[in-house]
Amino acid sequence: MYRKLICDPLVNFAVLSLFQNLFGLAIGPFLAGALSDAFGLESALTAISALGVVSALLFLGATRSYESDMQRFGAVRVESVSTKAAATGGAVVGEAR
Repeated sequence: MYRKLICDPLVNFAVLSLFQNLFGLAIGPFLAGALSDAFGLESALTAISALGVVSALLFLGATRSYESDMQRFGAVRVESVSTKAAATGGAVVGEAR
């Protein structure tokens, strides 16, 4: 069941949006306010901007293993619900587990 979820782009987008909103929109203003109270507004905004630079560097570092990760993922046979529906000629609803 879990392998089916990995391949569905709509599920992936929904999970990504959920976590971006939970961590970005919910925690971001609270973190900015706490840092502003502790260190001042200018320092807080500088620190938050620095976190964006750190995340960009982490994404850049992740590109080093992207090709090998995709080759390894390609070796795993993953069957999504949409491809199974296309193969059977209809929607897959209430599939037995």
